[in-house]
Amino acid sequence: MGGSHRDTPAPASVRSGRPAWFRGPWPILALLAQLAILAGLAGCQNYQGNAEERVRHAMSGRGPVVVAVVSSSSIPNLIAEGAQLAAKQINDRGGVLGGRRLELIHLDDQGRLPVAEQIARRLAGQKEVVAVVGHLYSEVAVPVSIIYGAAGLLFISVGATDPQFSLIPNPLAMRVVPSDDDTARAMAELAHKLGLNNLVVTFQRGLTSTFYGRSLANFFSEMAASEGINILHVRSFFPWQDDLRPLLAPLRKENLGGLVVVGFLPQAGVLISQARSLGMRATILGSDSLDDPNLLKLPGKVAEGVIVTNFFRRDLARPATRDFVAGFRDAFGQDPDDNAAATYDAVTLIAAACRQAGSTVPLDLANALTYQENFPGVASVYNFDSDGDPIGRWIWFKEVKDGQFVYLPNEYQPQSPQDIDVLPSPEGAVPAR
Repeated sequence: MGGSHRDTPAPASVRSGRPAWFRGPWPILALLAQLAILAGLAGCQNYQGNAEERVRHAMSGRGPVVVAVVSSSSIPNLIAEGAQLAAKQINDRGGVLGGRRLELIHLDDQGRLPVAEQIARRLAGQKEVVAVVGHLYSEVAVPVSIIYGAAGLLFISVGATDPQFSLIPNPLAMRVVPSDDDTARAMAELAHKLGLNNLVVTFQRGLTSTFYGRSLANFFSEMAASEGINILHVRSFFPWQDDLRPLLAPLRKENLGGLVVVGFLPQAGVLISQARSLGMRATILGSDSLDDPNLLKLPGKVAEGVIVTNFFRRDLARPATRDFVAGFRDAFGQDPDDNAAATYDAVTLIAAACRQAGSTVPLDLANALTYQENFPGVASVYNFDSDGDPIGRWIWFKEVKDGQFVYLPNEYQPQSPQDIDVLPSPEGAVPAR
């Protein structure tokens, strides 16, 4: 994303990214050629036959509109609940395309690529499924996106932030979260705004953070340098390391102005706790993966003052966000998390694409989403480029104050004020609940 002064998104036909023919009224031969390329990348299964059968079924216009929702039980999240609320509201309003119900299939990839690949291959053979929503981790979402593309399935990831997700020329792969480069830009601008300098960037390696950690850390280092911020070191740590003091202790001899932490709890919490135990009082700036209530539970109030990146602000007074939060609380008795909001937006985007395209053919849905403008989601206003990435996805920041998250007043939304509708007053601290 990168600040409040980004220009209004250009029409999809002239947006940067894939050539226009990747998303648009394709000749059928071009579509089949593209699916054949993806099928070759995905393996020898007859994915092209799956894709053709899926199109024929969709064109028949019969039966419910089936969307697969793939959560990842490796970390707590409310993906399934966000999808359920969206589907219920859509069906209560009469469904889509003349009364067809939106039907969900719930699956769990456990945050593991082998499981996710099994799920993707199974869904490839289910002709009634038109779209897949979910897959939190980039190293899972990137490979399975190839299978989904080859099988002619629209895929909207609710968690994959690695730029590699959109490098593969797949017209059916999209995401509703910002890419790491956009997040890194927003984090670097915030660091500059706060006057931070002489930073050490740390990131967590491991099964569920290799892509994400390294990618975001590297992008942040580049963006921070462009803001004139000096990066002292970039260091990595593993989820099995219980003692990170050998990494941290030498930093006490340097003029450390800030510590950037890209990783997951509990290990990132160990790093924060041990940094504070060594007397390091530098500002800690965390990635969106630290936007976790468990951060507040670190002993000794060591999380106090930590700033984390956030993709969903629950206290916005704009109607879409306000109504979603109220409906979620009524349905599930708790506040929605950012994954619930992203999944809710993905499912409602699919329903809107069905109405706009007058079809459930996955490519028609992808085209409709690419060419729609200013869709009022609950987490952001959505516009997509020709790579399936959201343009100007909203990004926020929260700071731990007195044991709770408090939103920082910031301007990392490129839309105009009327798109945001009503923001809380920037005066004073706004509890993030």
